[in-house]
Amino acid sequence: MVWARLSEKARKEKRAFRGPKPIQINCEEYIMENQITTANNSSNVLEQVVIGGDLSSMSPADRVSYYRTVCESLGLNPFTRPFDYLKLNGKLTLYAKKDATEQLRALKGISIDDLNISESGDNYTVIAKGHDASGRSDIEIGVVSKRDMQGNTANAQMKAVTKAKRRLTLSLAGLGWLDESEIDSISDAKPVQVTDDGVIVEEPKLEAKKFYKPAETQATYSKPYFPGEDEFL
Repeated sequence: MVWARLSEKARKEKRAFRGPKPIQINCEEYIMENQITTANNSSNVLEQVVIGGDLSSMSPADRVSYYRTVCESLGLNPFTRPFDYLKLNGKLTLYAKKDATEQLRALKGISIDDLNISESGDNYTVIAKGHDASGRSDIEIGVVSKRDMQGNTANAQMKAVTKAKRRLTLSLAGLGWLDESEIDSISDAKPVQVTDDGVIVEEPKLEAKKFYKPAETQATYSKPYFPGEDEFL
C-alpha cells in the first residue's frame, strides 16, 4: 500500500517535471503564411517603385527581379545589360544603353526616314523622323554643343545624329527613359554601379585633407654687447 502511494506520488512529480504540453505547429501553414507576408512586402516595395520611381528602396534580389521583368516585357536580352542605373534628382532609376536601342529598333521594326542636320550658334541640331512596323511615325531632336568631343566638329555632328536616332527609337518604343548619350548634358545625372546581384556599389569616401599652418617664426633680438673697461687694459 505504501509502495503504491509512493509510486503514485512519483508519477505526479514526473508529470510536473515534464512541464506543459508542447504546442504543435503546422509547418505547411507556417511556411505559407511567411510566403504570403514576403509576397505582400515585395508587392508594396514594387508599388512604391512604380509610383515614386526610386529603385534604391528595393532589396538586391527585388532589384534583379525588376530588371529582368523590364527586359522581358520589352523582349530584350538581360544578359547584354541593355540598361544601367542612374542617380537623378535623388532617385535611382534605369537608363537605356546602346544595346537597348539597337535591340528595340530590330524588335519594333523602327526605321529612320529622314535626318536634318543644322547649325545654330554653338550647337549642332539634328531632327530625326521615323516610323515603326505598325506605321506609327514620330519626330525627335538631338542637340550637341560644338565644344563637345574636344572641339572635333565632325564627332560632335555624329554625336548629335546618334542622340536624335536613339531618342526617336525610345519614343517609338514607348519608353520615356534617358539614353546614355544624354547623361553628360544633365548636371544632376550620375551613373551608379550595380552588380549583377543587384548590390549597389558605394563609392569610397575621400577623407578631407588636413592642412597644417606652419608656425610663424618669431624674430629674436640679442642684447647689444658693450665691452667693459677691463678688455681695453
